[in-house]
Amino acid sequence: MTKITEAQVLAELEKAIAKGTEPEGAYTVPDLAELMNTGQQTVRGRLQILNDAGRLERTTVVRVNLAGQMQRRIAYRILPEEDGE
Repeated sequence: MTKITEAQVLAELEKAIAKGTEPEGAYTVPDLAELMNTGQQTVRGRLQILNDAGRLERTTVVRVNLAGQMQRRIAYRILPEEDGE
């Protein structure tokens, strides 16, 4: 039987988490601020408008912090407008 170290197990878990657990099109407030070239407070205000209109979905994504550790962060996905049929 092959011995697996704890470090190997943790590394495999980190790879699995990073691979495909993030919802497509979901961004954190800092992500959106960078993409829009604006401040985070401005982004929060605009997200509130979308939320009030029922077009915002809250989810979580995995990000690596400054210490190199993977952490879950709140993220948002903008939903398409509903057809007024």
